[in-house]
Amino acid sequence: MSHRKRYALVGTGARAGMFVEALTTTYREVAELVALCDLSQTRMDWYNRKLKTTAGLVRAPLTKPASLTG
Repeated sequence: MSHRKRYALVGTGARAGMFVEALTTTYREVAELVALCDLSQTRMDWYNRKLKTTAGLVRAPLTKPASLTG
């Protein structure tokens, strides 16, 4: 059983990078990035590629905000 806190990142713009980096490096032992949410599929895909190549993590589930997508 994991005792790490689970985080979903809502918004994958420029500032998201500092959160992704912290969650996947400095706080990797106590935190887990479990999902990405954004209107931009391109940005979510970019972060998922980065998660796999730089942190060796599996793809995070992706979602778009339902209330904003019509």
